[in-house]
This record gives sequence, structure tokens and C-alpha cells, in this order.
Amino acid sequence: MPVSADAATLYYSNGAGDLDWANLDNWWSDSGLTVQALALPTAGDDAYIQASIDVNSGGPATVNNIYIATNLYTNINITVSGTAIFSGSSSNGANIIGNAIFNDISDTEGTVTGNATFNDTSGNAGTITGNAIFND
Repeated sequence: MPVSADAATLYYSNGAGDLDWANLDNWWSDSGLTVQALALPTAGDDAYIQASIDVNSGGPATVNNIYIATNLYTNINITVSGTAIFSGSSSNGANIIGNAIFNDISDTEGTVTGNATFNDTSGNAGTITGNAIFND
């Protein structure tokens, strides 16, 4: 899927303190977390997750690519047209609709509806409906 010219890169940092994907107060349009985002991410946007996400009180979480930083978890369903990338000891506890890559010691306990690549010592305790590729 081509990315539109107005695609954004957004940063989630839990500024509102509620772990809610759909709370705009948790989203920023710069990596320094100083400029509040004007809208939630949409299908063409890339999202960098810098705090755990435990709830989505809004509509579907749909992005192009999503990057989850180390020591974090996501417990919401996320649709990606590109790839969901987990690093460090981050963890997926819900459903990823699309492809995912798990690096370092990250893991999934949820479902990946697509291909999942497990690098280093990352692990799978969930369900993969596509190909599961293990690289150590």
C-alpha cells in the first residue's frame, strides 16, 4: 500500500497517564515529545510506541508501521499494512493483523494474523496464522 504524501510519524508516550491508544493527549508529532499531535494515527502513518498500551477506547488502531520500544507491552488489537516491530523485551498481548518482527527477547502471547519473524531469543507463546520464521 503506498503511503500518502500527508502521512505522519507519531509518537505515543502516555502523556495522559491512562495507557489509552485513543487518547490524543498520549500522542506527539515529534520524537522529543514537545509538539502535541493534532490527530490519532491512521492507516498511512508510522507510530513509535514509547510507553505501554493497555486499552483502546476508540476505533480500530490501524497504522502503516509500528515500532514498540524495549520493556513495553501492547494489549490492544493493531492492524498494520507494513510491519509491527517489537524490540528489547517488549511484548504483544493481543492481536496483530499483519506482519510482525520480534527482536532481542521480545515475544507474543497474542495472535499474529500474518507472518512473524523471531530474531535473537525472542519467543512465541501465541498463535501465528502465517509463516513463523525463527532466526537465532
